[in-house]
Amino acid sequence: MAALQHQIKAKKNTLQKVLRECVSRKIFIGTDITKSLKLSKPTVNECLEELSQNNFIENNGFISGEVGRKAKIWNTTLSNKISIAMEIDIKKIRIALIDMNGDISLLQEYSNVLLTNNNFVDTIIEMLQNYINTLPKNTFADVEGVGIAIPGNVSFDRKEIIYITNLDIYNISCEKIEEKIQKTVFFENEANSAALGEFYLLNNNSTDTSLFISISDSGVGGGHIVDGKLLKGSHRRSGEIGHLTLKMDGIPCSCGSVGCFERYTSNEALLQLIQEAQMPYSTIDELFLSYTPESEAIIKRYCKDLGSGIKSLLIIFDATRLIIGGKITKYWDRIHPYLYQEVFYHNNFYKDKGQILYPALNAEFSSLIGVGVINFFYYIYPDNIYK
Repeated sequence: MAALQHQIKAKKNTLQKVLRECVSRKIFIGTDITKSLKLSKPTVNECLEELSQNNFIENNGFISGEVGRKAKIWNTTLSNKISIAMEIDIKKIRIALIDMNGDISLLQEYSNVLLTNNNFVDTIIEMLQNYINTLPKNTFADVEGVGIAIPGNVSFDRKEIIYITNLDIYNISCEKIEEKIQKTVFFENEANSAALGEFYLLNNNSTDTSLFISISDSGVGGGHIVDGKLLKGSHRRSGEIGHLTLKMDGIPCSCGSVGCFERYTSNEALLQLIQEAQMPYSTIDELFLSYTPESEAIIKRYCKDLGSGIKSLLIIFDATRLIIGGKITKYWDRIHPYLYQEVFYHNNFYKDKGQILYPALNAEFSSLIGVGVINFFYYIYPDNIYK
């Protein structure tokens, strides 16, 4: 029995490796995979046929191969693999279909949804059911599962919300949600979702060490990949960087402390700076689309606080790639120079500045897309990488 289980596990691991290689190449022939992974041709061909049967790849013709034989051309069909992703923030909730390419479709956004501990489950069920009813016929049958990104902490099995500080929501199980919609459901921290999504979409490998900083309307979260694996911590609370103390005796925070990082670097914090300066802008976009000296001064002040926190985080985590996600990254050309100055000026730990700071691939949709593609991780990664 033990030998059989070992064989099954080994076959699954090989299939995952082959699929990861297929995903990174998009279009390929079997020889590409055998050379890259150093596997035998029969093993690769068997894996490719199985992946074809399960609709991950398809045959797209033939080319002349070795010794005159025709070699199959394969291409991925990842747009056929879909999941439902939901992202919960204090002021808005988003729901969309996400395919295995990381593409988003049928996005719906809801503003000012009142969520409490008593109505959370029923409200989420109602929203999901309404969304499912809007999908094209037979689409829901193809949905792999449902991922829900939340600005808080979840259990190790991802089936329970431990707490969402800014919403005062705690101890929420997904069991009733699964029963109602008849699909597998999991919760994940929104920054971890974004970090894992970037890891997947960038085709990163087992040596990757990166820190994702997620900047939302009301908070700041962190997701950390260490040596190609999600850093969870002893209680799965790793990444609560929004509640690092940036300023002693600073602005009170909902967590009970004062001077927290997110009180100075969330979207709301930037809007507060705009209001304090009595500028005629009601949105962040209006600020960044203005090029007056006054606008530039606010952006510079905001980036000073953000850069100060990033500098400390970079020293703690020693990441090779620090990724920033959120609405502000749409204006990367405006904020990057100030962040670079704040993070690296007089920083002897990083004399070789290199390229460390990056904007997220999907800006403010990183968490939504990330929690969607996690539904497909079972097919391509060992559990210990992402769970």
